[in-house]
Amino acid sequence: NMFDLNGDGTVEFKEVALGLFKMTDDMEESSRAAMAALLMFDEDADKTLDYLEFSKLIMNVVHQYGEEFDELIDDMLRCASQAAVLSDEDLALLVVGDEMANAASELAALEKEIAEVINVVEYGRMQRLFDLWDLDHDGTIDFSELALGMRKFHEAKSMEDTLAETVAAMLTFDENDDQKLDRVEFAVFLAKFSKAAEVDLHELIDFMVVASALKDDDDAEKAFITSIAASATDEIRSIEDKLKTATA
Repeated sequence: NMFDLNGDGTVEFKEVALGLFKMTDDMEESSRAAMAALLMFDEDADKTLDYLEFSKLIMNVVHQYGEEFDELIDDMLRCASQAAVLSDEDLALLVVGDEMANAASELAALEKEIAEVINVVEYGRMQRLFDLWDLDHDGTIDFSELALGMRKFHEAKSMEDTLAETVAAMLTFDENDDQKLDRVEFAVFLAKFSKAAEVDLHELIDFMVVASALKDDDDAEKAFITSIAASATDEIRSIEDKLKTATA
């Protein structure tokens, strides 16, 4: 509670920095330590420390300073009872430190995502899934191929929902705007999909491979998706062009 000032069950950069400042009376050092704590112990990259992550931070501090756990807690509680007096310089350091911590956390999350995508691209079962969905074997997955693949995985969903998800996937993950997904774009799509569904990425791919290999396309659905593929692709291209114009 000494650190969790807003009582939300987590501590963010400013709360960690202020908590440490009460012990050190040095905002520059406290900000630096708080930033290091978030980068080291924020395992889910949400820019906060939950109770377990915070506990790991405390145990690290105990080890670093060579204090007994009870002694450290007593010191922290004693400091917590004292009001933190911040100078203008301290406030400026806190604000700058918070901005730097956010940037560092975002960079760490991006690096983690890149590493995850590389891992997926190198995963043999992902290559197998890509080949199963790439029906014309041209090395890319177009609108109709993606929609048919997603139907096998989410056959309980309505066709309208599947088509909407396919359009959204193309707009989100088609980096070079060719209205197709190559192997890397497909890997990014799978990584984001598993995160949104809160399932293990490799387990998701394994399940998709089995479902894709064992299930045949529904002839009526395949005919319908094929019939609208050209117009859907044109619509995706039109939206991509509008987005590029808007951001130019």
